[in-house]
Amino acid sequence: MKVIKHTTAVQFLERAGAWLEQAEAKNYLILGIAGFFKSYSGQLKVRPYFLTVENDGTIVGAALITPPRRLLITSMPAPAMTLLADYLLAAGAPVPGVLGPQPEAKLFADYWTSSTGRKPSKDE
Repeated sequence: MKVIKHTTAVQFLERAGAWLEQAEAKNYLILGIAGFFKSYSGQLKVRPYFLTVENDGTIVGAALITPPRRLLITSMPAPAMTLLADYLLAAGAPVPGVLGPQPEAKLFADYWTSSTGRKPSKDE
């Protein structure tokens, strides 16, 4: 299993768009933000992270972060979630909080706080 960082929204949506649309109601925020960046032609003031978590070429999860905003995550297996957290920790990504399905968001937050020593807050 591995995390793949896509350098543009176009690349991210080409790879993950159909997968995200399979659960469009749950993934609308990631789809909407990625769609905005796909069509945006101005100078970016942030460097978004467009990420997929893949197992043997099959997408098992996706995430997007536009610093200083919270990390947005999809449903994914627990091992994929901890792999994503480890990837973001190693990259030094600013992660002020997480939004996504409750079990995954809680798992990510618990793993992140235990790895960083930060205390979670209700805003995160």
